[in-house]
Amino acid sequence: MVALAAIFALSGIDDGGSDSGDGEVGVLRSAAGRPIPSEPRAAPSVPADDEPQRRQVATATDRHFACDPYPDDLPSAEDTAARLERHQRESERRARALEGSEDVELRLAAALITDKRSPEHLQRLLSALASDPDNPVILERLLDACINRPASRVCEERGIVERAAEADGDNGEMWGAIAGYRASRGDTDGALQALRRGASAGSHREYFADVVRVIELGLAATAGDLSYVDRVIEGIGWATASTSPWLTAYAECRDRVAADPLWHDACLDFARHLEERSQTVLNRGIGIGLQAMIAEESGNEAALSVVREREREYLNWRDEHLTTDGQIVLMGDERVLRQYLDEFDAHGELASLEYLREEVERLKRLPGYDPCQAVISSSRE
Repeated sequence: MVALAAIFALSGIDDGGSDSGDGEVGVLRSAAGRPIPSEPRAAPSVPADDEPQRRQVATATDRHFACDPYPDDLPSAEDTAARLERHQRESERRARALEGSEDVELRLAAALITDKRSPEHLQRLLSALASDPDNPVILERLLDACINRPASRVCEERGIVERAAEADGDNGEMWGAIAGYRASRGDTDGALQALRRGASAGSHREYFADVVRVIELGLAATAGDLSYVDRVIEGIGWATASTSPWLTAYAECRDRVAADPLWHDACLDFARHLEERSQTVLNRGIGIGLQAMIAEESGNEAALSVVREREREYLNWRDEHLTTDGQIVLMGDERVLRQYLDEFDAHGELASLEYLREEVERLKRLPGYDPCQAVISSSRE
């Protein structure tokens, strides 16, 4: 997730799982498991042996893709506000075009590109749920929408919590969302129980990649002028803005661990679960940070020292894998971006970053390979 969010930041846009490796390798699939047609942009060209070489490369380690996708002058606050307003209007136009679709993924896309603060966001989620009542992505997004609407009883009235638990009950991410929802309603005992269930879940699969896939599909149906890379980047922007509902339960941990042994144990177990099983860089880091916070609040210096060392090791790993070169290749080479998302879907972000690191090193050894032209051209459009 952090790597995908970094692509989004690099693009200049203003807006803001259990393993699913079944099926054919390399076939992109939607959240409902259907293949997504592949229309790849050509990869950056590699000259033939008898063609002039633009650059001689001795080794991968001494080469970097030296492009600057940023404009020379940052936009003014007025320009930024105007761009954001135009993007919001365009997103709402697209959402209206998608919300009546018979395809549940397109109806879900309509909800996902709708401002979370608007009543239409909740209405469009409920419309998608009516067509696919057991879809875990819809159920998790509904829990999040209900957290942001304390006065709404729609989740209670429709039994969303129970349906979410049944739809993806071995996923710690879903139980974290349930814990956040219950905490937002003042049900601290229910939140505590949900955290415990989350900590003992067999997996922790975030829905980030699912959200990106669905939004890309929706944009493909309504924004023919956008390339696949641009559609993914916009999907990343929306997905990045969708915070995990369990962060509401995280706030309860912060407030209660020092004085309540039950919360101390449940929050510590959930934090360890995040570190060990989360599929994203960000959430694993949050798991480590939560453990550090608990050790500090508890005055456990020995535990704090151990977790700080793991934190340093993890930050070193993250810095080695989240490189500007990797982000440039993802933005400039659609083939790599598609495979990156496939790896994310099947095995999580850490595996996708391992793939990206190896692929970038391989591409650096190809004389003439340079994704910069595609990146710079896209940033100027």
